[in-house]
Amino acid sequence: SRPIWTSSCVCRSPPGLNCSCMTIGLEAADGSCDAWAGANGATLRSDSVIVDVRSSDIEALPPPILPPSPPIRRKTRRWVRNSTQSARVPVALPQLSIAILVVGTHGDVLPFVSLAKALQAKGHRVRIATHATHRRLVLAYGVEHYPIAGNPVQLSQWMVESGGTVVGEVLHFHPSKLTMLNEIVRSLWPAVTGKDPFDFDAKPFIADAIIANPPCIGHVHVAEALGVPLHMMFPQPWVTTKSFPHPMSGLRQDQPGAELNALSYSVADEAFWLGNAQALNSWRRSELHLPVIQIGTLGGNITERFHVPFSFMWSPAFVPKPADWGEHVEVVGSFQPPSSDSATSGFAKFDPAAYAELSAWLRRRGPPVIFVGFGSMVISDVAKISLMIVEAAKLANVRLLVQSNWSVLTTAEPSGGLCFDIGPCPHDWLLPQVSAVVHHGGAGTTAAGLRAGKPTLVCPFF
Repeated sequence: SRPIWTSSCVCRSPPGLNCSCMTIGLEAADGSCDAWAGANGATLRSDSVIVDVRSSDIEALPPPILPPSPPIRRKTRRWVRNSTQSARVPVALPQLSIAILVVGTHGDVLPFVSLAKALQAKGHRVRIATHATHRRLVLAYGVEHYPIAGNPVQLSQWMVESGGTVVGEVLHFHPSKLTMLNEIVRSLWPAVTGKDPFDFDAKPFIADAIIANPPCIGHVHVAEALGVPLHMMFPQPWVTTKSFPHPMSGLRQDQPGAELNALSYSVADEAFWLGNAQALNSWRRSELHLPVIQIGTLGGNITERFHVPFSFMWSPAFVPKPADWGEHVEVVGSFQPPSSDSATSGFAKFDPAAYAELSAWLRRRGPPVIFVGFGSMVISDVAKISLMIVEAAKLANVRLLVQSNWSVLTTAEPSGGLCFDIGPCPHDWLLPQVSAVVHHGGAGTTAAGLRAGKPTLVCPFF
């Protein structure tokens, strides 16, 4: 009797028809179909013989008519070994919500106002998150503001007391300083995710990208929590190099390149990290829902280890980029502050008529005029510094234009007309009218003096 065909291929081909598995060329190494296996164990072999295990009869069937199958290429790798790049297609950058986090003085904030205006011109929404002291300045140029914690006047005073060095910070330790730094850190998360608490009509805000300066510790942690890019910017060197030491190391700046210079960056970073690790880890765990960073894992060097992009805000003609800085670090030039007549509100809008008396004094015939200003430095003994300025004017037989900010200097009356006292005044209007500039070495004043083409003498406070 003829055997009854009871098996079928797992591809569900009806009995007696060509197996579709073989049709697409999925043969096994011995020529049989891997997929063709019946419930009774029957197998189609390359000799076209079907064996029914339930019968001793063997029937030779005519060979199935199969379409020619493509040649089998054995041991073929199907992945791409070499990456390729397609032709570049111009794609417009989408409109982003960008948060700029700045801790510092008026001179630290003003360059970022210019950056914010440039980003706004490209269609982005920009918020500057900085101290409430600078709110009127930021809003005056039509940029959104978010108030973060911290008193920049107190921070400046602490910096002068410590001499601006890591050792000085340890010797002049204030528990209130850690409290303020912790308040600043905890105000950063709402700064990149919350509405402006002082504007009832403010729109919701969540940052798509973050720009920050290094004193704003916590920047990398909020970027990690949001999963957004971070770009660091600063007018002082803050990335390891042998060319010059960390600005807070206390090492001499005129020493030749050495390993000690490079080591100073790791020491400074770790000192800041160890002093704030407990507060930062508590904040990461409780508010950002991030794992803690273990002590001893170089937590202060995160931005360098992960090559976070860093732009240094000084002219490469002034200090070129060191050879040991990577491609993620650039010297991009100083950020010119917004012009004195570009403000949109009366707070920052410049009115030359308010300086009529100063203009008359500048036009008066007499010795050349030298600008003297110490920016946002908090001076402990203003009477002593004022007397020193007056004596210098008399000894040098020059006129001194003395600008006060957070520390008020009084020199006009005791100098007998050789000195003129002024308060805040835009440098782009003022400095071109003087013969030289003497100042504390702030990045903004330095750039303004050089931009005006004036000889500059730095008298640092730290």
